[in-house]
Amino acid sequence: MMIDVNRQSARNGGINISGNGNVIAPNAKTLQVCSDRKPLTKTAIYDLLRAFQSTCPRSDDDTLEKPMPFKGKLRYNGVRRYHRIFDSYSVEYGYLDGMLQDFADSNDIIRQLGDIFVWVADCDEDGNPVVSDGDTVLDGIKEQLVEKITGSLDFDKDRYRDTDIEKFVYALMACGVHRCKVLVNENSVKRGEK
Repeated sequence: MMIDVNRQSARNGGINISGNGNVIAPNAKTLQVCSDRKPLTKTAIYDLLRAFQSTCPRSDDDTLEKPMPFKGKLRYNGVRRYHRIFDSYSVEYGYLDGMLQDFADSNDIIRQLGDIFVWVADCDEDGNPVVSDGDTVLDGIKEQLVEKITGSLDFDKDRYRDTDIEKFVYALMACGVHRCKVLVNENSVKRGEK
């Protein structure tokens, strides 16, 4: 997926580090923020959204929980690192959020984010997600999203660099948090729903 020819890479215990500072590997164990701050185009976001959508099962369930303030939800879930990261990708988030409003089957996309969250989150004995280390949970979601997108038959590996995928994934994760499918919603816990 890399366009740059002049790069250095090292592998150590599943961590991929690239000398150009712009590579995020699906197997990375550390959080990296890409230094390329040119926002993704709406076309790129649309293409990557289609690639992710192709991995989402279809469903008729449209239920969404009562939202809580975005930053409050991050604090409630013990998220520290992703506050600033989500702020850095607000342009992509704005494009993506608007696009999801008009996107066919967008509820399937958001629901898939919720399913990924349940798979990576700590859960109680009934299988309901519980508040834990939010940054670790979001790291796991990021890893799953990168794998799904790059593994999609609709993904054009020659068109998008790792930094493009990372920008899109951060925006998609922010949409999942905002729409109450990613991270524990304090309003649901208060109602006893989890």
